[in-house]
Amino acid sequence: MGNSSSILVIEGSTGTMARSSAQVESEAVYLPVTFFESALSLERKDLTPELVGLCQDDLCIPLPLRSYEGDEYVSSRKLIDALSGAYLWDDDASQLLLDLRPQHHQDPTRELIDFSLTDLEGRKIQLSDYRGKKVVVFAWASW
Repeated sequence: MGNSSSILVIEGSTGTMARSSAQVESEAVYLPVTFFESALSLERKDLTPELVGLCQDDLCIPLPLRSYEGDEYVSSRKLIDALSGAYLWDDDASQLLLDLRPQHHQDPTRELIDFSLTDLEGRKIQLSDYRGKKVVVFAWASW
């Protein structure tokens, strides 16, 4: 398996932020089955010796298991793809952004209100400059 590391996983639908061990192979990020159970409250169902189901209510996604040093891992990307959710891996920051909500329920024609900000170098950045590109906006408030 790939490189072992500790990563920050952010799940957008619940606002969950948690550290997890991970196995990273290029763009593929494998997380322990126990992470999905404890941090995201998904239920494990053993389907075959090589296949596990990660389930919530009546929905159960079958995923192939990978073993590494006695722990069982599954592909986070395969889970998100099966749910039609959102997935963004930042290798440099060792952060994984997931959203388990199916994205097809959102109106793709809806446009956000255009806004501009000044970056740390003093350059003006406008949201409309990124039209047609994927953009992740993080908002932070201290109150």
